[in-house]
Amino acid sequence: RALCFSLLLATALARAMRVVGLISGGKDSVWNLHYCQHFGHEVVCVANLAPPPGVCELDSYMYQTVGSDVIDAIAQALGLPLVRRTIMGAPKAIASNSYIPLEGDEVEDLTLLLQDVVSAHPGVQAVSCGAILSNYQRLRVESVCARLGLKVLAFMWRQEQELLLQQMINGGVDARIAKVASMGLEARHVGASILDAHFASYVFSLGAKWGVHVCGEGGEYETTVVNAPMYQRSIELVGSKTVDHPDGGDGVAFLQVEKAELGETKVADSRGPPYAALEAYSSLRYYEETFSQLTPEEEMTPATATSTVAVAESHSCGSTAVGSGAATLELVA
Repeated sequence: RALCFSLLLATALARAMRVVGLISGGKDSVWNLHYCQHFGHEVVCVANLAPPPGVCELDSYMYQTVGSDVIDAIAQALGLPLVRRTIMGAPKAIASNSYIPLEGDEVEDLTLLLQDVVSAHPGVQAVSCGAILSNYQRLRVESVCARLGLKVLAFMWRQEQELLLQQMINGGVDARIAKVASMGLEARHVGASILDAHFASYVFSLGAKWGVHVCGEGGEYETTVVNAPMYQRSIELVGSKTVDHPDGGDGVAFLQVEKAELGETKVADSRGPPYAALEAYSSLRYYEETFSQLTPEEEMTPATATSTVAVAESHSCGSTAVGSGAATLELVA
C-alpha cells in the first residue's frame, strides 16, 4: 500500500498551504503544527474554542478546555495571532460518528470559529488538527472544513501512540500534565513533564501493562505545552496548583494556573524546521519501507482508487502520518 500513501504524501509536500492551527494548548495540537512546518506549510495563525467564563472545564466531546487560561500565552510564545471564540453549544447526536450540521451542537462553534479565521486571514487554505484516534472528532472537523472549503492536515492520525509520544520527547516538547483521570495516574502527577524521563517511563509502562493510551487518547490525561521547538519564547506557569475536579469524582485532578509568564526570546537559529525528530517521516522512503506494495489487482479495485479514508484506516501505524489529510488532500490533487 506504499503506492497510495506515497502519492498522498507527495501531494502534501508539493502543495504548500497557509494553515490555521486549531490548538487546545495540549501536546497533540502543538506537535501537529511542527509537522505542518516540517512539510513546508506556513502556519499563519492559531485558533481556539474556550469554555464560558468561570468554567474550569466543559463537558465536551470535541474540545479540551483544561488549560484554556494559558492559550493567550501559547499564541504569544508561537508569535502567531490568535482567533478565539467561546463554546456556546453542547454535544448532540453523540451516538454516531457521522455528522449532519445541527443547530446548537458544539461542532457548529467550530464552524463559527473558522469563519472568523477566514475573515481575519483570507489566505488560509488548511486547518492543522491534532487528532490521533477519535473518529468522532476527526469526522466532525472534516465536516466543518469541507463546508468552508478548507483542507485538514492531521499528520498524526492513527500513528502508533508510543512512537508519537517518543517523537514529542525527542523533539523537546515540554508538555505538562494538566489533568489526570485514569488508573495509575494520580494528583501527584499533575504538573509533571513528558520530558521527565522517570515520568515518561512510567507512562510507557502503564501502556505496556494495562493498555493505557500513552498519548492520553482515552482521556487518561491532558497536557499544556510550555515549550516546544516552534516557540519563540518559553512559558512559565506562575502560582500553579493541583486541585480536585469539582465534578470528576475520586482520582480526577487538574492544574490551576494563576498566571503564565513568557521567558526570554530564543535565538532564531535554535527553532524552526526542519525538525530532527520528524526526519524519518519527511520522505517517501518511510512509507515505501513500512507498507507492502499493492498487487496489480488491488491497485485496480474501486475501493483503492477512490476511498483513501478506508485505505488509511486499515492501518494503525505511521501510514496515516498524512492521516486525516489523506481524506482531504485527495481534493487538492
